[in-house]
Order: sequence, then C-alpha cells, then structure tokens
Amino acid sequence: MSRDLALFDFDGALSRRDSLLPFLREAIGPLALGRALAASSPWLAGNALRLTRDDNAKERLLAAALGGRHIDDLRALGATFAQDGVPRLLRETMMTEVRRRRDEGRLCILVGAALDLYLEPWASREGFDHVICSRLALDADSRATGALAGGDCQGQEKVRRIYAWLSAQGAIGRGGIGHCVAYGRSAADAPMLDMADEAFWVDGAGAPKAAPKSPASAA
Repeated sequence: MSRDLALFDFDGALSRRDSLLPFLREAIGPLALGRALAASSPWLAGNALRLTRDDNAKERLLAAALGGRHIDDLRALGATFAQDGVPRLLRETMMTEVRRRRDEGRLCILVGAALDLYLEPWASREGFDHVICSRLALDADSRATGALAGGDCQGQEKVRRIYAWLSAQGAIGRGGIGHCVAYGRSAADAPMLDMADEAFWVDGAGAPKAAPKSPASAA
C-alpha cells in the first residue's frame, strides 16, 4: 500500500539559517570556535571562492572543532542543542507546514546536511518519521575524526540516500511510493525537489512557493 511523502530540508528551509555554527558555538564555546575557524580558514576561504568543495571545508572545520571528542559526549551536546538551540532557529511558518503535511497522513522525512547529533533528537520530538542527514565518522575508539561518514548529505547525495532508505523499506518497485512533496531553500536542494511530484522553494520570509521542475528533470 502506497504512502504519500513529504521531504523537508532543514538548514534554510525549516530553520532561518545554517545550524552548524550555532551548534559548535554552544558545544565548544565562542573562543574555541574562533580557534577552529582560524585553523580551517584556508579551506573555508577556498570554499567561499568556489575553489574547494563544501564537504572539504566542512570536514576541516569539524576536525578542528570536534576532532578527538567521544561520540557519547557529542551526543549529549547534540541533545542539549536540540532542546534549547534548535527551537530558536525555526521558521514557524514552515513548522506549520510540517504539521499540515503530517495531518494529511504523509510520511514526513527530514533530509539535511546538518549533523545527526542534534537533528535526530529534535526530529524525534517533532514527530518526523525518519531523518536522513550528515554523520560524523568515528575512529576505533568512537572518537570523532572530523570526516563525514558517507560524505556530506547534500545535492544528489540526498536523493541517493532517500531512495536507499525507501528501497530498504520495500517501497521501491512495489508501488509503495505515493505522491511526494518536497521543500528546499538552496541550490543543493534542487535534486531532491526534482524527484518530487510537487516542489516548493522556501523564500526569505519563510513562505513556501511552488517551484517549477528543472529542464533536465522535465525532459
């Protein structure tokens, strides 16, 4: 039996801004964050100039900020940020949209490049059915390396992970995917929006606007 879907990006769509720096500021403090930003500044500057990839700069920052920290400590910090920090970032208009889609009976999936450390506990409290997001890679002692396990969850990687999860649920090839709506804010969300039956760009005021299919996906 098919189930209609609702896919929601987090940073910029459900939240007013990127959530990583606010999380790191809460997790390690402003002084330590400043040192981490300085240490990773060549890669961050290269990314701003489009000379390096987003995931490269992000991993350098995560290595400087969280490298060597045990996953249990990081999960505790993430749970605190999910409770106290994430609500301050949210767009109420979009949270109303999440509730509306849930009331329609849709399977609501949070799909973001933000870290599982805080996305998962927050999404669980908000009633999302599943979370697809970026995860820290760990060493043999369960300490963060700074790398992202499986890469950064953005762009085409979002689509790959969505289909992988749906396939694992038995929804692929058996008529299990119903009508799909998707919400995004940046160019990195375009592949996810293209896979949906109805796509919505979230504007600067937090209002979802119907988005046309890209020429490639419409062909």
